[in-house]
Amino acid sequence: MSEFIVDLVQKLILDILDNLGIPDNMVNPLYYTIFAAFIILVCIALELFGRWVILSLFYRITKNSRRPIFSFLKKHRLLSRIIHLISPFVISLFSSAFGKAESWVSHAMTIHEAVRFQTHKTGNIH
Repeated sequence: MSEFIVDLVQKLILDILDNLGIPDNMVNPLYYTIFAAFIILVCIALELFGRWVILSLFYRITKNSRRPIFSFLKKHRLLSRIIHLISPFVISLFSSAFGKAESWVSHAMTIHEAVRFQTHKTGNIH
């Protein structure tokens, strides 16, 4: 499924660049720039949707609940932490489209998430 989506986005971007008459020596850099921007926008949209829609619905639905699982989820912000994992998941799905840079993208995402986890855990950015 993920390969189908990656292929679809690749073909769409390359068709747009071809229709615009971009010179052949500029197609590759523009493709990767547009593709990276697309991935970033998808990550932002999904994270905002998760925060604004899913979290707000969760808190509204469980506001008056007395079940211990909901208080546990709220106390440890478990749903919020799961939503943080949307971006690395999306980037890992699309990393295969970066060709030789696939391993670099995967390693950069791992480092980013490790730093992000540490700053959330300690509450510091230092």
